[in-house]
Amino acid sequence: METIILQHIDSSIRDIVTLTLEDAFEVIALEYLTSESAILINTQKPAVIILDFILDGKEALGSLALIKRIDQTIPVVAISCNINISQTFRQYGFDGFVEKPFDLNTLREVIIEIANAKHLSNMQK
Repeated sequence: METIILQHIDSSIRDIVTLTLEDAFEVIALEYLTSESAILINTQKPAVIILDFILDGKEALGSLALIKRIDQTIPVVAISCNINISQTFRQYGFDGFVEKPFDLNTLREVIIEIANAKHLSNMQK
């Protein structure tokens, strides 16, 4: 089973996203990504990383930069209530987004689609 890493500051969102995705992925849920998370990312080689993009997004952008320094092939998805995330996610460097409030089925579809796209890309190499 593939692994995903979920970072979200709200424990209730971490719990519901984990429950939504745990039949398809091993979910590692964290409140924050730290520099020590680099070891976790290197060892787990997640199919997708989901980041909480809040307010101005500074923490998420710092985490995104850390992830891309470790492995540029890991898709990173922003979960955000930012009203323009659908227009700005790519310019920030994210591979996808889920807008808050989100439908759990939509979240699941987005994450599975991005994980499958990565898997297909790796098979073609």
